[in-house]
Amino acid sequence: MGWKVAGDASPIHAMRHDPEARYNGYYRMVCYLVHRLVCCNTNLTLSWAVTQGNVDEAHMMVVLLLKAILLGVMPKEASFDNGYASPWNYALLGLTTINLLIGFRRNAKPNWRGKPKTLRLRFRKMVNAGVLTADRLQALGLNPDPEENSIDEILSGLVIAGQHEYVGAYYRNVSLSEFWRYGQGWVRLHISMRNMVEGSHGHQKDWLDLDNLGVKGLQKARLQKALSVLSEAMVAYTRVQKGVLKGLTSLAYLK
Repeated sequence: MGWKVAGDASPIHAMRHDPEARYNGYYRMVCYLVHRLVCCNTNLTLSWAVTQGNVDEAHMMVVLLLKAILLGVMPKEASFDNGYASPWNYALLGLTTINLLIGFRRNAKPNWRGKPKTLRLRFRKMVNAGVLTADRLQALGLNPDPEENSIDEILSGLVIAGQHEYVGAYYRNVSLSEFWRYGQGWVRLHISMRNMVEGSHGHQKDWLDLDNLGVKGLQKARLQKALSVLSEAMVAYTRVQKGVLKGLTSLAYLK
């Protein structure tokens, strides 16, 4: 469980004149956002958060993954839509062993910041500016001459120097190259994983009363979500007790 995961955000309608809810321009509603990381094998919720409706979902990707990892889940692949395509996310996840699949916009092009030549020039600039000091370089085992370092070493140095836009651009370019290389295979994997989390959102709204928010306030919205996740876990646990190991969140034939 948890080897393949997918994350997404979904709105839940806020009551009228809720002072803590916020307007979301994409969904065109005053709402709260439910952020979830779902196991693509079992459809179970691995981690979740509820925020006001105007929170950028890209800021929540690392939060969801870190919460799951702290609970002992170690994903090998993670799928998110283009709303999570921030340099910070690419930089942070690129340094891990997680294969990150973030959707691309049509006609996506490589970012010049992520080209190896540009990265080496940026590394040299950080050395000359004193950001990468001799002590830092020695601690990292790096040479002040970028030509004497591997691309992975260059990336490590730039992360320490706070150059996440450049590091993120590199890993985005790598992912874009894989997208072009594998074509439909990459797309099918990405879509199949995305469908799991989108379907799971719909399931919780249709069957577990997630969207029926009859109270005001962020804490009440979080409680509503907690009850939905608890219900999902209880259904799954009951099915496992009966020896059912598939469709763990399904309410069909549950006795």
